[in-house]
Amino acid sequence: MEINNIDFVADVLEKGNFLIGPYKPFSTVKAKMNEWLSKNDVEIINIETILMTEVYNPNKKGSEEIVSAADGQFVRYYQFIRVWYRG
Repeated sequence: MEINNIDFVADVLEKGNFLIGPYKPFSTVKAKMNEWLSKNDVEIINIETILMTEVYNPNKKGSEEIVSAADGQFVRYYQFIRVWYRG
């Protein structure tokens, strides 16, 4: 069987002209993942929570955004769930 992966991200609640956000709570991401898993007969290999910096694509769904300040600069972090599976 082939190994595959699928990503689950939070939906954006509203879009501005230059900024994206806010996002639905991360608990909605887990709910989407659990719903998908209940509908698909797959063997789970691994489930990861991924945190990435400065990911922005206005044509894709958003992910939960965490903003922090370090040395006077703001850094955006985006969090999503990746499921690795066979099936």
